[in-house]
Amino acid sequence: MRSRIRNFGALLGIVVLGTVGLVALAPAAVADTLGPVDSSIPDGQANSLRDVLENQVGDGDVVELQAGATYRLTDCESGSLNIDSSITVHGNGATVEQTCDELVMDVDADLTIDGLTITGGNDVGGRPAGGIHFDGSELVITNSSIVGNSTCSDGGGILMDGGDSLRIENSTIAGNSAGGDGGAIASWSGTESSLDIVNSTITDNVAAFGGGIAMFDGGPVSLTYTTLVGNTTGGPQGECVGSDSATVDDAHAADHSGVHAQADSDVGANVEFFDQSSVLTSFGTVIALPTGGPNCSVEVEVVPAEVLSNTESHGYNFSDDASCGLAGTGDRQSAGDPMLAALSANGGPTLTRLPATSSPLVDGVPLAQCQADGAAGITADQRGITRPQGAGCDIGAVELVIAAPTPPEAAPLVVTPRFTG
Repeated sequence: MRSRIRNFGALLGIVVLGTVGLVALAPAAVADTLGPVDSSIPDGQANSLRDVLENQVGDGDVVELQAGATYRLTDCESGSLNIDSSITVHGNGATVEQTCDELVMDVDADLTIDGLTITGGNDVGGRPAGGIHFDGSELVITNSSIVGNSTCSDGGGILMDGGDSLRIENSTIAGNSAGGDGGAIASWSGTESSLDIVNSTITDNVAAFGGGIAMFDGGPVSLTYTTLVGNTTGGPQGECVGSDSATVDDAHAADHSGVHAQADSDVGANVEFFDQSSVLTSFGTVIALPTGGPNCSVEVEVVPAEVLSNTESHGYNFSDDASCGLAGTGDRQSAGDPMLAALSANGGPTLTRLPATSSPLVDGVPLAQCQADGAAGITADQRGITRPQGAGCDIGAVELVIAAPTPPEAAPLVVTPRFTG
């Protein structure tokens, strides 16, 4: 089960010649690779995913999951997966599904996740997070999906609670809900956590306040080639009735009494900041289709909310209102419908929202600027499709591939017999 990758140079030790003779230094710590973890082992038993993550790993270890497997968390007495070591999880397209009324992962160390779907988290007890509750220093999520999780408090998909940084790349966070703040992502750490999202889709999330991203702590948010659309603020208002908290509003008020000064209709559905020092940096990103409020807002002591004033646009963003303060080169505000299809399988490991061929997002970034200002090195979209495909790069997470027109079939040659009589 546990296979060790050895650094033979380190194991031989290092010999140092000094005035007191030969001194042998202790070998450096060596990381392990564990797995592939057998998905058929019931949750909580020896060598199950829970046992590996909670009892067998150490700092620096790598955990491999079976390609395409589903790991169901059925040990409701144990609840969430508790990760206390700094590790990397290679999902290889696997899914971790919570079947109990608990969040999926409670993480107190650094964590890197690649190629994994996290779903089914359902924390109805008024506690934080549905998918991942993170209290480490650095969380990195690549080629993964955080979908279909819920909480009666904050962070339906992910809650940063003491974490310093979250980087999301080539991933989708969709269909999550929070009775408090941040249907997709909430940061409530007390320190200035940073959020960096690249080539990713955040859509169809819902929360009482800030359906997409809710930042409490003044930390910066950076969006590069991101599709942040279709998130909802102002609901759901009744999903947690009958839990440890009487209502969604009561649960939220108990956690954040006096935090919200503005009316629900003024809360940003896609981005909600609680500190006027917070900065939104963006490039080649679409922020649109909000429900229940504007795209962006920042909390103030008086109503209504202010338009986001600390926006640092690197250009070529698209929004269907002016609430995000996008005023960089090539930015388009109040620009109408981005013409995005519903979330679906469009290739690659995650679901995406494909722009129509007539979408204003298509070729919205000039060819010479495709890797400018924060986008250096980005040569593919969320699915791995090469950027660009046309006369420029497309705004958002998806680069549309437009098939070349099929040439018309040649008309059959008709030969008229020549009369020679």
